[in-house]
Amino acid sequence: MPANTTILYPKLRDDAWFDLDYYVSKHMALVADKWAPFGLLNWQVLKFVADDGHEPEYSIGAFCTWESLEGAKEAISSPESKIIFQDIVNFSSIKPLHMMATIEGGASVGQ
Repeated sequence: MPANTTILYPKLRDDAWFDLDYYVSKHMALVADKWAPFGLLNWQVLKFVADDGHEPEYSIGAFCTWESLEGAKEAISSPESKIIFQDIVNFSSIKPLHMMATIEGGASVGQ
């Protein structure tokens, strides 16, 4: 069964910082390189915007789709992940929320 990992970075406060360009161009390329052998299928990075005048609780989200939950768990606990986690200091001073899920349904619409 396909799976998803979601990483959410809280709204920036005080002196917190996040380098979105580095995250998309360098960090996620590293993620793709190291985790593809474990079944990473694709990734997306989203920048959250205000909705109806309400500021979002999170500023950035990364969504990774996997062939299986087992593959995602194996990737995250693998020695290859050490370099991914060590890279965090290069783009962020904030700790993200990390969640794993199985994909229970979905569709591509329109194409």
